[in-house]
Amino acid sequence: MTDDHGDGAGHTLTVVLVVWDAYAGGLLEEALFSIESQRPRPTILLVDNASTVPVVAPDGVRVIRAPERLTVGAVRNYGLSHVTSPWAMLWDADDVMLPGTVADLLAHTDDVPGIVVVATGILDGTTGIRHHWPRRWTAALTRLPRLYALLHAVSSLYPTTGALLRTDTVLQGGGFADADGGDDWVVGVSLALRGRVVLRPRLGRVYRHHRGSVSADWTGGDDILRHAALVRQRLTDDPAAPGFTAPARWALWLAQLLVVRVLRPASRRLPHRRRELHDLPELPGLAGGPADSASPGAPDPAARVGTPR
Repeated sequence: MTDDHGDGAGHTLTVVLVVWDAYAGGLLEEALFSIESQRPRPTILLVDNASTVPVVAPDGVRVIRAPERLTVGAVRNYGLSHVTSPWAMLWDADDVMLPGTVADLLAHTDDVPGIVVVATGILDGTTGIRHHWPRRWTAALTRLPRLYALLHAVSSLYPTTGALLRTDTVLQGGGFADADGGDDWVVGVSLALRGRVVLRPRLGRVYRHHRGSVSADWTGGDDILRHAALVRQRLTDDPAAPGFTAPARWALWLAQLLVVRVLRPASRRLPHRRRELHDLPELPGLAGGPADSASPGAPDPAARVGTPR
């Protein structure tokens, strides 16, 4: 696989980052460096969501600008409409891609027939330990795609951000919801209805949730229930959904309500669950870390990422 930069996966994978305003600053530089350091190197597409701050990209990174400020889901779809590679990855501008992530994910796109998603584990940038989501035991459920999709509609089982997504399948399924929250949960349902999801145990993403994050203003259960309503609507509209899902929307609503109001609060009392929202933390040291090392000769993003600017 080659691209214009050599030693790349540009014809196979495009990483799409949506940025605007504060997201166009130093965090973006760190995210881009971590992606450029991947071997093989993917194509990188930067989507300027009508930012009031100039969006500056290094050489070799393509930039497109949305005609107006769009919701997170809509601007993600706008970016995907400009992707020509068979695989796409949506990446948050305040997260860091761990070395070797692209190579590992691409190596598993043919593990089983009909794969539409290959997701990676997440390192919590606040605690420095593996994030509780996606839960590793749920990987066994992916062998039953239809059941897995319905369970994902009740409670999100896997991330679509930071995962390999079949570009054409995302668009055929209606893409991300036109919303500023829950859009990724919605697209995950449509993807799971159309093929296999692979959950890799390897850590590939440093998730840095902070007071400047898009989700920082979410209040908890009420916001999740609003996102859940988007999922129910997608199941009603998606032709790939089983015929019984539309008339059973009330049952899905009850199941979602049980998870959000009962099971989720209970799970947050378990050990090692991150509860507090902090100022942007320093990236934890990764020496001898949880992910495989990068390919020989590839620059190490951990060497560049210290206290975020």
